[in-house]
Amino acid sequence: MTRRLVFLFSLCLSSALADINQPYGKLSSTIETPHVCWAKPLREGRLKALVIAPTWGQRETVELAQRLDLAYTPLMTYSYFRVCSSGEYRQAPESLVFQDIDRKLKDSYDVIIIGKFKWDVLSQEIRYAILEKVHNGAGLIYICPQGVTEALNMVFNRDKIPNETNFICRGIPLKALPVLDRISENKLVSLSRFGKGKVAVLNYDQETIAEQDHHCLTPSQKEFQDWKVYYEYYHSLLAKLVVWATEKEPALSIKKIAPTSFQLERKQLPEAALKLELQNKGREEQIGMAFIIRDRNNRIEKEETKTVSVNPGANNFSFNFPPLGKGLHFIDILLKKDGKVIDWGSSYINVDSENQIEKIVLARDFYKNGESVRGKITLNKALPENLRLKIELWDNCQRRLAEKILEPANHEVIPFEIKINNPMSTLLKIRAAVNTADNNIVHQVEKELTVPMKQKDEFLFAISGSYPNDHITNLALGVFHNYGIDTFYYGAPNRTEKLKYNEAMNIARANLKIMPYIWRFYSKQKSGIVREPCLTAPDYLAQLKKSLKSSVRIFMLFGPVAYNLGDENFLAEAGRKPDGTMWYPDVCFSPSCQHKFRDYLKKTYGDLNSLNAEWGTSYKSWNEVKGMTFEQAKKHGNFAPWADHRTYMEEVFTGVNKLAGEIIRA
Repeated sequence: MTRRLVFLFSLCLSSALADINQPYGKLSSTIETPHVCWAKPLREGRLKALVIAPTWGQRETVELAQRLDLAYTPLMTYSYFRVCSSGEYRQAPESLVFQDIDRKLKDSYDVIIIGKFKWDVLSQEIRYAILEKVHNGAGLIYICPQGVTEALNMVFNRDKIPNETNFICRGIPLKALPVLDRISENKLVSLSRFGKGKVAVLNYDQETIAEQDHHCLTPSQKEFQDWKVYYEYYHSLLAKLVVWATEKEPALSIKKIAPTSFQLERKQLPEAALKLELQNKGREEQIGMAFIIRDRNNRIEKEETKTVSVNPGANNFSFNFPPLGKGLHFIDILLKKDGKVIDWGSSYINVDSENQIEKIVLARDFYKNGESVRGKITLNKALPENLRLKIELWDNCQRRLAEKILEPANHEVIPFEIKINNPMSTLLKIRAAVNTADNNIVHQVEKELTVPMKQKDEFLFAISGSYPNDHITNLALGVFHNYGIDTFYYGAPNRTEKLKYNEAMNIARANLKIMPYIWRFYSKQKSGIVREPCLTAPDYLAQLKKSLKSSVRIFMLFGPVAYNLGDENFLAEAGRKPDGTMWYPDVCFSPSCQHKFRDYLKKTYGDLNSLNAEWGTSYKSWNEVKGMTFEQAKKHGNFAPWADHRTYMEEVFTGVNKLAGEIIRA
């Protein structure tokens, strides 16, 4: 079967697939990702923002605008540490960048948001223009400030605003959010005033910022975790800050939102309630109130909307909890009038259960279609008669392939077997749940496995992009799949085994096939007559074999469409000497290359006399034979020794590529 492959190189989720002539400095909102509309549309009206952050992180501006009624203008820098970088392919020319900055700073904004960019890298003129706008009334939100100058430090600290973090933080479930759970409110958010403008510093207490971190507005991910539900609340906090900084705090607001307790036993839920206090500084009015509960996987478990009357002053409401399973649950309240959001807030509860699933253990982590998945489910104790254990097999296209009710009897370890029947995805899930008789979940646990799928398509559409190890990049993977891309070209040569596996899982979670790039043949040689690395050196070949086998052990679990042995591979490249003259490598004359070169010559010439006749030499034994550089051959008056050695080096290069293929197939 002939297969065809088309490659697309992805640069930025904001513009990818939206406009083939995407101009610099513009940020498309065409691509929509899953989100909660915390404040969109906002009753106070749309807010106008200038967002200063790297091009590679500006997708987060769109993410914020999906959740908040925001008209944004992006000011795109090259990285967190450089405004621009002339000559590099990833950005517009320097002149265009500064024209764009100058034009955008002439406009007016309700708020200026700086996403982790290093302040002292900006020119004094740009810094002055920003602070002048703040002094005249624009809000300023600075996320994780770097390079703080004396003037900016004065802006942050001279006119501090105490006790206003309540409006910003009281509706954010901080203690349930990674990164934010370990930071006090006073350290997380610092407020001040500069002239007529409000200033907020948002500090995630993350010292290291990678140059191409995609998270310019939310906490960085040093190692990927599934943040899809947490991500909503990071943006909820940002949206609250924007509303505060633009002085759009509503007259009717949520003053308190909290469950009876943040830690509840499941049996306590019928008596527990969510307590809600509203403060109304305006007139009496009728509003819509939405009550939503979502689980750790961002699945909505309950949604209730009702119309209520709110009087001037304090107004108290309560909501009862439905039956919920063990685990973390988030509770959202949205106040609306005529379809527009007035205010919003969230809380959380951790539900515990007397009966729990401790773990699912599979006989192995990958299977073939038609095989039965075998494993064991361990309970913390035997189930009572009113509870049952259910197991389901799902593919990643939300298709339930099989289900069984298991008979736990009086055992804590329950074996199971469930057959795989024509999945439509590489990734599958075993979902085990302890349920009540009326099918309410007491505790549910999932375990992922893979079914490597044989490639059936004649036409592949592949994309190459960043490592899928943060939330933004994983959003992009889902978008790629939705636009018809089916394969992700994944550069893995220098990744650890753990990262390779985790990132391959993320690719599979997006229902993309994988084409791993697992090695690259290149040279670091800048002088001398020994290639670096030498392609015939035993240590190098052992390293090659070990690395390829390690990669194949991981990626075989995902049924790769192909393995890639590198792009821009080369045997050698010319360089420039310190004196400015050019150096042209004659490639490798190491002991191992000389030894194999003699074997090559024996095969080529058959005997030493024939070699001497061709080369114009008088070697007495094969051990005397050595290759010649171009200069040596020139002095010798015969270029045959040099030509033979260059031909031999081509065979070495093709031979090591062939060897790599054999290692992969073994």
